[in-house]
Amino acid sequence: MLTETAKERLNQAVREFRNGNPGAFDDIFELSSSMVFRICVNMLNDYHAAEDIMQEVFLSVYKALPRFREESSFYTWIYRIAVNKSLSALKKKKETVIDRDEFPELDTGEEDDDWKEEDLFVLRKCIQELPASFRSVVVMRDIEGLSYEEIAEIEEIPVGTVRSRLNRAREMLKETFFVKRNCV
Repeated sequence: MLTETAKERLNQAVREFRNGNPGAFDDIFELSSSMVFRICVNMLNDYHAAEDIMQEVFLSVYKALPRFREESSFYTWIYRIAVNKSLSALKKKKETVIDRDEFPELDTGEEDDDWKEEDLFVLRKCIQELPASFRSVVVMRDIEGLSYEEIAEIEEIPVGTVRSRLNRAREMLKETFFVKRNCV
């Protein structure tokens, strides 16, 4: 999640780019690329696919930014593009078994000292198996730390629906986690 200062710097770069300074796109990329990559990797559970989707996101942003209507914040707009592109990639992606060594780290931004490596692996697998609409709210709230209101704006759904999906997703995770944990 970006700090308020970083969001303001990002908005300034967007204004500069829209006012004819193509070099400002470098600042947009620098300020938002780690966030976009984190979203993609947490949605896709695949570093290589996340890198590809991240490139698609920034290509889409570059092409569409001159038409950006600022009905929402740029941060919300780019976040939504990253989620949408990731969801599209998930639909295209065939089910594959990911080897433990290839499974990306679950980037929560916090220390996971209380979790065993095995538990984190099982949790990542459980998140990967969630339906896309549930996975996206779990990633945005529990991994990225977005507020319910930010998720609602990004997903273009009511806050109550966000809460409902998150609650259901957590219940599904709880059920599958304990089953899988005892089978590993």
